[in-house]
Amino acid sequence: MKSIEAAALKGDIIYQITTKGIPIDIRNGSNEKIAEWVGRVFDNNVQIDKPLGVKMGDSYDHCPRCGGVVGTSAFYCKKCGAMIREGGR
Repeated sequence: MKSIEAAALKGDIIYQITTKGIPIDIRNGSNEKIAEWVGRVFDNNVQIDKPLGVKMGDSYDHCPRCGGVVGTSAFYCKKCGAMIREGGR
């Protein structure tokens, strides 16, 4: 996760908590209840990357999102950051 994505995720979680509030049973509950609630809030805001594949071009592979040229073994597009293939970091 990039620092920009982490900041956006933190902002989404803070927005959800400020608009919907914290449940009363969490305020007086055990650590397990708090952990489960935070986990649900996190799961609601995380977007999992799915590989998009490549578009075959003349002699190069292209990113399906932005059309940029990607290598034959690229995992992410260098232009827009879209996930091309599974694996890599």
